[in-house]
Amino acid sequence: MVADNPSRPKDVVVFVDDQPEILDALRRILRDESYEVRTTSSPDEALRWVGEGVVSVLVTDERMPTMRGTELLEHASKRSPKTVRVVLTGYPGSYTLHYGLSHGVDWLISKPWNDEALKLTVRQLLDDRGRKRRAQERIRTPRDFQEICETLSVPLFIADKRGDILWANPALLELVDRPRKEVVGRPLTDLYADPEAAGALIERLERRSPIRGLETRLLGKEGNPFLAVLDSDALWEDGTLIRARPLSPRESEESFRLLVEGVKDSAIFMLDPEGVVSRWNAGAKRLLGYDAAEIAGKPFSTFFRQEDVDTGAPRRLLRAAEEKGGQDDEGWRLRKDGAAYWSSGVVTALREPDGSLRGFSCVTRDMTERRRAEEERQRLNAQMLQGQKLQAIGQLSAGIAHEINTPVGYILSNLTTMREYVDDLVRLVRAGSEAAARLQAGATPAEAFAELEEVKHGVDFDFIVDDFASAVKDSKQGAERIRDIVKSLREFAHVDEGKIQPTDLVRCLEDALKISWNELKYKTEVERDFQPLPPVPCSCQRMEQVFVNLLVNAGQAIPKKGTIRLSTRVEDGHAVVRIADTGVGMTPDVQKRIFEPFFTTKPVGAGTGLGLHVAYRIVSGLGGRIDVRSEPGKGTEFAVRLPLVHPPQRSGDVQGEPERSTT
Repeated sequence: MVADNPSRPKDVVVFVDDQPEILDALRRILRDESYEVRTTSSPDEALRWVGEGVVSVLVTDERMPTMRGTELLEHASKRSPKTVRVVLTGYPGSYTLHYGLSHGVDWLISKPWNDEALKLTVRQLLDDRGRKRRAQERIRTPRDFQEICETLSVPLFIADKRGDILWANPALLELVDRPRKEVVGRPLTDLYADPEAAGALIERLERRSPIRGLETRLLGKEGNPFLAVLDSDALWEDGTLIRARPLSPRESEESFRLLVEGVKDSAIFMLDPEGVVSRWNAGAKRLLGYDAAEIAGKPFSTFFRQEDVDTGAPRRLLRAAEEKGGQDDEGWRLRKDGAAYWSSGVVTALREPDGSLRGFSCVTRDMTERRRAEEERQRLNAQMLQGQKLQAIGQLSAGIAHEINTPVGYILSNLTTMREYVDDLVRLVRAGSEAAARLQAGATPAEAFAELEEVKHGVDFDFIVDDFASAVKDSKQGAERIRDIVKSLREFAHVDEGKIQPTDLVRCLEDALKISWNELKYKTEVERDFQPLPPVPCSCQRMEQVFVNLLVNAGQAIPKKGTIRLSTRVEDGHAVVRIADTGVGMTPDVQKRIFEPFFTTKPVGAGTGLGLHVAYRIVSGLGGRIDVRSEPGKGTEFAVRLPLVHPPQRSGDVQGEPERSTT
């Protein structure tokens, strides 16, 4: 029997919002999706559905009259921990999540949303929920189809006419969450939520009726029922089902051949030791477009793009599978018509009893939609990062305007004064020119220079000479200050790809200080204790964002007057930047939560609670960590630690969970 869709025949996605127009719009744009969409304005109704165990994804507005969305998600997590919890909100900048965040939210979708992005996001969340990773077992039996069935991600099993299970592959054992001994040799009714349904299934098979797309309810290890879709075929011998005895090699090969041919959502094919196609299932025809006859004898490289063939990718993949026994494979592949799709599968080396290579089995699925959804999810992550940066700029904009307007004001004033000085100096030069002309005409020096001296005293020449240089110096410094602020702001706001390159971390810290200065200068003194740092592999723009968040937080933690101490050190192969303040400090409970998304101790509307969360995700994505040390009434110290040698890039960069500690 083949459980073609082992998770559920149809996922249920619930949207909760107190505005009917929002729910109407959601129903319209999601009407053609493969999952069931339910909408309600009642949190209680949503919780009832969650309690029935049918809700895969719960999406809720945050601000509702009877219950906050985060409170609803907290209740939902207790009733159904596997339900994915999402906040849909038009107020990401005014979050104060007082409760429910100890369990966290899984995702944030902002209003107004992009229709296609919303669809892709929900699909990705459903796919992530249903997908479980498992290690591929090394297969030692030489029988082709049994080896393929053992490695398939599709749950498969064989039962005799009495309903006893003769064989089950690892995917089926994972699906029902039981060891092999609790499945093989046990009656089929043990897996069914409804024993009568199991009996009816056996009766249909005894009538030689193949079954396709049968919806039924199976039981997990703890007796929890879940929906599955079954495809079944009768394997006949003398008019009966295969008897409950060890299958002969011929019977086994035929049984597994039928199972492989029945798999429609995965391409399964075999290669000879030279990498030439030798066998081909119906799923491969559906996915790749080739009939078995036309693809037989063609090389494995047929399915690869030319640039991958030129770099030897097909050959390397088969060599890796031969050396390791199996090799995961993901990448862009080609169908018969030349269309590219994202392939995800595994190549397994098949060996004879003597250890010689018999060939390779290849199992692959079309994961193009998931790939695009993941790319969209990463784009949305980048948008969230950029949105937080822009909001930080918004919060600092008044101070930045002040920092720019101040030097602009005195530069303009200096220019006006210097224009007056120039006019006076021009008068003095003209007087000197006239005195020289009078000398040439025969006047005595006293007569010639009398008017010159009068003009010189009138323009206060000595003062102009001294002050002109000072005005130029001040104006130059003011212009440089504006230049530095604008440059720092531009780099801070820049949408970068997080390119990792050798970076002067001290310069990043100084630029962040310039951006934050108006928030700090009226009540803090900044002490610097910088020791030289070697170039650190990181993104300067993203680290500036980290430092701005920490500096602004430090300033806000100081009620009236205090000190911020900045230091840099090299410790244990890491560059360490410490930002310490003499502010109010934090309790241990607050320290445990400061990096949670949306957690904030500020008043409603004063912060998003995303600043420190984004900061530690950036640092974690660079292989570093943020340590926190704080005591109420004595201040707080954040220590940002980045490795001097960049570790291998983690998937999603800023998406990974950070290593962080409080001491």
